Amino acid sequence: MPRKHAASFLTKLNFGRALGPLEAQIMEAIWDRGPSTVRDVLNVLLDDRQIAYTTVMTVMGNLVEKGLLEQTRSDRTYVYATTVKRSEFVRSQIKSIMDILLDSFTEPALSYFIERLSGGDSAQLAQLEHLITQKRAQQDSEDKEK
Repeated sequence: MPRKHAASFLTKLNFGRALGPLEAQIMEAIWDRGPSTVRDVLNVLLDDRQIAYTTVMTVMGNLVEKGLLEQTRSDRTYVYATTVKRSEFVRSQIKSIMDILLDSFTEPALSYFIERLSGGDSAQLAQLEHLITQKRAQQDSEDKEK
């Protein structure tokens, strides 16, 4: 019998919302180039692999449906632009994953995070400590106002 907790955790991750490899390449191309046609993106992708125009067009349409690209008509062709900056997209993905991990596995997630930071640059651990101190001071201030 499958564990209910594990299934709900995987469901929460909802990897279907994340970008597939081709979607990621297309988004990277448009983030790098700015507004682009399917042909523009195809030419970028052809540097790395053989791919059909219709495949790129279909995936770009899927990205429009996901709300990550917008499509405008220019003469007889469509031009695609991103609806979100690269940094905003990355931040939203990290936030989503961190929320799930911290909600479902608080202690192991925090332990690993601290272990990971302490194994690298000590300045990162000091920065984390500073952020915690700031957050505590902010919470103390808010508690006093209540």
